[in-house]
Amino acid sequence: MNFFKGQNLFEFTERFKIDLDCMRYLSEIKWKDGFNRACDLDVPLVP
Repeated sequence: MNFFKGQNLFEFTERFKIDLDCMRYLSEIKWKDGFNRACDLDVPLVP
């Protein structure tokens, strides 16, 4: 995970302006191949 290597605080805060930015980033790492839910919901986890 070298994404943050060499980033300063300004670059980091530009990337993650709101909590949703962080949630999207983390969900992309955790579920890079998609998320398979056991139930059939039409509600997205992350907009």
